[in-house]
Amino acid sequence: RTVAAISLNGARVLVIGGSSGFGEATAARAAREGARVTIASRSEDKLRAAAARIGDQCQTAVVDVRDGDAIAGMLTRLGTLDHIVLSAGELPPPGPLSLEHMHEQANARFWSVIHVARNAQFGPGGSLTLVTGAATIRPPKGMAALSAIGAAVNALSRGLVQDLAPVRVNTVIPGAADTPLWD
Repeated sequence: RTVAAISLNGARVLVIGGSSGFGEATAARAAREGARVTIASRSEDKLRAAAARIGDQCQTAVVDVRDGDAIAGMLTRLGTLDHIVLSAGELPPPGPLSLEHMHEQANARFWSVIHVARNAQFGPGGSLTLVTGAATIRPPKGMAALSAIGAAVNALSRGLVQDLAPVRVNTVIPGAADTPLWD
């Protein structure tokens, strides 16, 4: 089956986790293709720096993805969007994960998806793209909890395909890449 190319010219695109790494690269590409891009993350400084690299058509929104009310408020302010990419996340501190860190990771990586799915307003032909990682398939030592959270996002996306239709839902599972996440 042939898939038609999607034009981003004039589309409203939100990239949560858009201040670095895969998120920033996605936002920059969408902007080059004519999208009106909003990047969101917790760090206003990182957002400003990324927006300067992306260009004038990029706006910013400060949001903590661990806070469902903050996500809902941001989505209400932004209104109808054509495409949302959720690429937010950070590595936990080295060593065994405390229960507190596991909860933070679950809020940032799993519950944030549910808050976006429940509160986003998509235009016709809209899409939600979730970025997880190869550790969801082959967890490295000491990352069992984080891998399980990512695997839950992968499973959630399959259900969201049905729940959000006709909005397209996809999950991208990249392998290890040299991004600021590892800094």
